[in-house]
Amino acid sequence: MSVILPVPSQFNEFEITDFLNGLFSYVDEPSISIDFSTADFVYPYGTLLSAIGIKQFVREREKRGLNTEGKISRASADDYLRFFGYFKYIGIDTGNDPGFEPSTNRYLPLTVLEKKALMALDKKIQPAVERKSYSLAKVIYAGLDNESKARSLAYCFREIIRNVFEHAKTDECIIMAQRWNNGFAEIAIADCGIGILESLRSSHDTNDPCDAIELALKPGISSVPESKSADVWANSGYGLFILSELGKKFGAFSIASSNKLLSLNNHRRWMDFPCNATAVKLRLNLSAIEDFDREIDTIIEQGQALAGVDEKAIKRASAMSRVSPF
Repeated sequence: MSVILPVPSQFNEFEITDFLNGLFSYVDEPSISIDFSTADFVYPYGTLLSAIGIKQFVREREKRGLNTEGKISRASADDYLRFFGYFKYIGIDTGNDPGFEPSTNRYLPLTVLEKKALMALDKKIQPAVERKSYSLAKVIYAGLDNESKARSLAYCFREIIRNVFEHAKTDECIIMAQRWNNGFAEIAIADCGIGILESLRSSHDTNDPCDAIELALKPGISSVPESKSADVWANSGYGLFILSELGKKFGAFSIASSNKLLSLNNHRRWMDFPCNATAVKLRLNLSAIEDFDREIDTIIEQGQALAGVDEKAIKRASAMSRVSPF
């Protein structure tokens, strides 16, 4: 008889992480069925966490010669998951393909972003990421009335995607985003690269995943040596610091990597995360930010003051970290 494991009703990071921790304890179970009909409401970040987690769980079982089934209904959030390209991504042949063209400007479905496709836009990865970030943001905030919000969201997309391709040693990431009527928008970006701990292990002498995540959120901390050139795209280690500070002030920020997850939703909360993935969430109320560029400047000035007393930190943010030039 197959063991039936229902997914959480809420696809938020807490319920999904609890579910995945339990799910991986069944990796050797002879017969498993994951029941998606219990899903009631999905968020971008929780959806990406579950997609990566379930996909890795299925692959681990395949290595053992074990089959995993999915139970899907046509009710509640099941239809959203089908619509967003979720099931096709995890290997269930139903619904839209990942990255389909949405018909409205409130959500970005599950989208696989490949480095090869980005390089077709520009020979240099950084300008290619910038152009793609702006096009992604314009899906969420279309039209001239939303231009300033689109540019602000594009900055956030850019900083996370840059981190993936500059540090994670992977050629792709997955993205989802959505905005709601209450003014908030959430972007979620995940990759299955080497993880933050491995990225910072040698350059910052750490072997603890929680310490590595804490380091990554500090200003001026990077796995890339400080550049002495005038390259405006030089990596200076301020991106995650800036975004986490924005999230704490205007919404929420979470990051999972190296089998740990840190949530900064009004309070700090650590959780074990059983997947080989790095995933970042930024939720912002852009309507509450009067001047986005000035807010970035303020955070950078605070960060540079903190970096000034850390001998391993890069003292000044790069030129591109300072502006939203789209």
